[in-house]
Amino acid sequence: VIFTVFLKILLFPLTYTSSVSMANMQTLQPKIKAIKKKYKNLRDPEQRKKMNMETMALYKQEKVNPAGGCLPLLLQMPILIGFFQLLRTTIDVQHEPWLLWIKDLSLKDPVYVLPILMGITQIIVTKMSPTSGDSSQKKIMYIMPVIMVIFFMNFPSGLNLYWFASNLLQIGQQHIINKRIFHKRKEEEKMRRADKRKKGGKKR
Repeated sequence: VIFTVFLKILLFPLTYTSSVSMANMQTLQPKIKAIKKKYKNLRDPEQRKKMNMETMALYKQEKVNPAGGCLPLLLQMPILIGFFQLLRTTIDVQHEPWLLWIKDLSLKDPVYVLPILMGITQIIVTKMSPTSGDSSQKKIMYIMPVIMVIFFMNFPSGLNLYWFASNLLQIGQQHIINKRIFHKRKEEEKMRRADKRKKGGKKR
């Protein structure tokens, strides 16, 4: 748990940048939909190429990384694999109890409480995180926690504990990030309105 806290603090700048990138992707959705509408015949390789080029040009212009939202998760994958190997092979960790019903961190949770809690917190994180607005992507994002619960049920309880603690911290971090993003957007909207008023005054 202490290691998870340290890791979350270490990755916070990247998590923040990733969330800002996803929020920017969300605001770009109307423009992306307009580009897709422009190139209706996606079976034509030339049209598909032009659409992809125009979409990438938009990302570059708006300084948005479409893959930015996946970076924190990708960085955690080697840690998950390392934890899994540690809990399976290290003698010091085996037969090590934690709290109440967890008598051995190297074995699966006997009552499956940690995997279920991990899944619930993962859904909360998903709901709180900005998305690109694509309906198919949203469905996948909500299906993923269910798949993870099934997948993690027979994994060591120590691994489930790490992911659950990570999600709890992510909920707190995401709350702070969302407040900052919302405040930033509010300020940008005020500036846009002020510019419109100035332009309107000049025309008169």
